[in-house]
Amino acid sequence: MRFSSVLRAAGVASVIAAQAFVAAPSWAETPVPTPSSLSIAGAQISAVDPTELDVDLTVTCPVGEQHPVFVTARQDGSAVPVWGWAVADVTCTGAPQTVTATLTAEPTAPVAATWQAGLVDVFAVLACSPAAEAHAQITLV
Repeated sequence: MRFSSVLRAAGVASVIAAQAFVAAPSWAETPVPTPSSLSIAGAQISAVDPTELDVDLTVTCPVGEQHPVFVTARQDGSAVPVWGWAVADVTCTGAPQTVTATLTAEPTAPVAATWQAGLVDVFAVLACSPAAEAHAQITLV
């Protein structure tokens, strides 16, 4: 008699477990959104125009979203310190993608400015929630 009550309890438990699995809420199947990330992959002086600095970024954000990436750079090593900024728009794919932002040199003195070989500080922000940031010091050649 005792053996049959154990089997009956096990049977009831398996039915309850099966019902819980079938009746799982729909959110249990919803994919987890891709977290946003940003990194600076590199920078190089434009071969065509030395007043332009091409900054390569690697961006990951949830598929279908669109966000701007704000990029600034500053170079203090030359006779005339130079800075620049740009905004690149990103249509998110959910996977890492490369985005290039082209920054135009702005002089910090009343003379023409060009990017020079040497160190440049680059800072970027992906404007989404939560925002992703990156900073790198890159040697331009």
